[in-house]
Amino acid sequence: MASQLPQPKDLTTFADFGFLSNEAESMRWSGSTDTSAYLELVKTAVCNVHADLQILHGSPIAGSEWPALGLWERTLEACQGAAMLADRGMVPSAIALLRTGYECLFFTCALWREKNVLDRMENKHTSELFAMAKRLKKEFPPDELSPEVWEMLQSHAVEPKGSQISAFEAAEIADMKKAYASVWAGLSTLGTHATTRSLHSYAPQVKGEEFHSTVGPKFTDANQIFNLAHACLRMGQQHFRAHFTQFTFGPPISDRSPEERGTAS
Repeated sequence: MASQLPQPKDLTTFADFGFLSNEAESMRWSGSTDTSAYLELVKTAVCNVHADLQILHGSPIAGSEWPALGLWERTLEACQGAAMLADRGMVPSAIALLRTGYECLFFTCALWREKNVLDRMENKHTSELFAMAKRLKKEFPPDELSPEVWEMLQSHAVEPKGSQISAFEAAEIADMKKAYASVWAGLSTLGTHATTRSLHSYAPQVKGEEFHSTVGPKFTDANQIFNLAHACLRMGQQHFRAHFTQFTFGPPISDRSPEERGTAS
């Protein structure tokens, strides 16, 4: 007879429920006084950005500003999500989310610098819809699709024209090519995509021919996730404040790391 599975109401041990368990909360990286400074660094940056957004709150903002502000809020959310995942030992997953944060940052700042970026983004989106529609029509005969879906596919049957924009081009406009080359591109192989390099935290412990699972929190490079999330928010704030010069903001996000502050060991 198969053994009875633990019930969800008893979410206690990591062995049973993994990162969804109560035990996982007690295993967080920031639980150590030696490492909590890294998470505090991101928390302080988030608080600083929230204060900036509150200053804009309720002010008349042109409709053309909304896409950039929306992407800036996505950047803010992605950096927080990456920090939360890294703190729980889910570093490869944090890497994927952090890369999204940097990509949103590039497009946010590019929009603040050049208004035609939005049209190029729309062209890119339309082009991707065309490619998706083409693939779906190839893989699915009409009788396997609902009339609504088929109509949608037909509406994207013509390949769009017009200038598009890539993440690199957005970074170039935003004067962030160094961040693209050193962070965004690197995060692609480290955790965003299914690469062999992304498996460095998952190498099983092999004893003879036995498999020993290594599932559990892994904090290798967690401090780098916090540092990069902090840097992402700091760069974004600089561009945010340079764009909204009509507002008066408080002190900016500090560029000092925990090591420079002497709060990390």
